[in-house]
Amino acid sequence: MNEEQRHDAELLEQVEDLLGRGKPTHHQTLNTLAKTVPKADRAFQDSLKEVLVAKLQSQHSTKEKHAMQMAVTKRPAPTLSFSSLTWGATIAAIILVSGLMFYLNTPSPLSVVPLAQTEDTIQIIIAAQDIPPGTIITEDMIGLATFSTADMAKLPIVHPGGDYFTDVMAVVGQKAAVDIFWFSPIAAALLGEPINPCDQPGASCPELPEGYYSILFDIEPDSVRGLKAGDRVDVLGIVDAQLQIIAENVLLADLQQYKANLAAPSWQHSLLVWLWQTGQPLVLRLYTGDAPAAPDMTLVDYTFTAPEEIPDNYRFDLIVELNVGKGYLLTGLPAIIDGVPYTQRAEIMNFWFKNIELVSIENGTTVTIRLPQADADNLDYLLQLPISLSFIPDEDSY
Repeated sequence: MNEEQRHDAELLEQVEDLLGRGKPTHHQTLNTLAKTVPKADRAFQDSLKEVLVAKLQSQHSTKEKHAMQMAVTKRPAPTLSFSSLTWGATIAAIILVSGLMFYLNTPSPLSVVPLAQTEDTIQIIIAAQDIPPGTIITEDMIGLATFSTADMAKLPIVHPGGDYFTDVMAVVGQKAAVDIFWFSPIAAALLGEPINPCDQPGASCPELPEGYYSILFDIEPDSVRGLKAGDRVDVLGIVDAQLQIIAENVLLADLQQYKANLAAPSWQHSLLVWLWQTGQPLVLRLYTGDAPAAPDMTLVDYTFTAPEEIPDNYRFDLIVELNVGKGYLLTGLPAIIDGVPYTQRAEIMNFWFKNIELVSIENGTTVTIRLPQADADNLDYLLQLPISLSFIPDEDSY
């Protein structure tokens, strides 16, 4: 290290001491600048966040990558590089490091899912939230998702419709014609005046319980012999070369000669969609279990071990992630889970435990939370499955 480089290194160390621990430097100019650092604006924080996420993704690059993964972005991630410090660079470093410290002191997710790195990618517009029919789409409701060309070829299988938009402004201001769910690609067929499918010729539109979604299966008449519309049924399928119950206590909403309309809460609906995509013939049997008991909402303390170290007093929502192909394991849940918010990202089911209160965090990973007994029972069961956990900052607590 030559004399100039040593001087720059010492100067940067003084800057870090000044900003991180409040220790004054020998340079009055730096001390004055440190007191007049502007607060980072939102765009600056977002840019820093993208850089940090990219760094974390590279650190996790050895982990298994999901078959179809998406990166939701608002702007390209900037590339930062540094050379030997000069006085001008030192001043810029004060502002940058202060902005970085400001960002690190704000809540941010603790889990980052690595993205598949491919040379050829395509960006399309997706929904950044659930968009009901008739809604005028605004820019904050949508985002950009990056797909590899291989995944784009598979996309129509999961999300039929084609003609996916690539220009944000081509979607903003348009009206949703149907329900557009979070992370769903925006296709031309989903936009326009709301369509009531029950007005279509020959449509079958049974009345569904609140929060239920339906899916239509082709059937062989003999496969539903003895069943009728309104029955509660178990849906069976082949998983790992064995016949398994995929979803239980599902509503047989309507039954025609070659069609069966099944309805279930959103998380079970995901399992039915997965089964439909496998192309397996529908196998139903009458549900003979007891009617589910009302969930026990008594608050209890529950302790578990976090897979990563969590800062003290970090207030979070807990997301349990399970591959939909393993969703049949949810038939063993000890309590109704319909009240836990649910979303799906590609093939990953996400259960959002938001009704929780942090009690304590010991040694970074021993976490005690307070939540309803039913949620505690379900969480204890889920933690025995091949799941992943994410800790998302609870915005209401900050």
